[in-house]
Amino acid sequence: MLSAAQHVLGRKPDNIKVIEITDALSTEQIDSMISGIVKTRNHDLVILADLFGSTHANIARRYIDPGHVELIGGYNLPMLIRAINYQQLPVLELVSKLMVLAHEGIIHASHHGDIKQDARS
Repeated sequence: MLSAAQHVLGRKPDNIKVIEITDALSTEQIDSMISGIVKTRNHDLVILADLFGSTHANIARRYIDPGHVELIGGYNLPMLIRAINYQQLPVLELVSKLMVLAHEGIIHASHHGDIKQDARS
């Protein structure tokens, strides 16, 4: 996903760390990787997980420190791009913005040419 974001942005983003989760990793290894990033950070951070409730997201939940370390599950490419573009915001403001912008990044385009961003419209 990060390489797709780099392609769209045309640059390598700063201050982004990626942990590639594979079946070969134990929960202890995942915990150690997440812990290493959280404990050595020099700024607040938002952890993006692909699937809330997954093993790695559940492990990341242990490191939530409200206002300093936040977790968003269900991230997508529009959210990642916006996280990169708005990373200078205070962490709670960034989380709020990402939640709204990610929703707006999900678009239903029908074969009739209609575009709907929200099923309620």
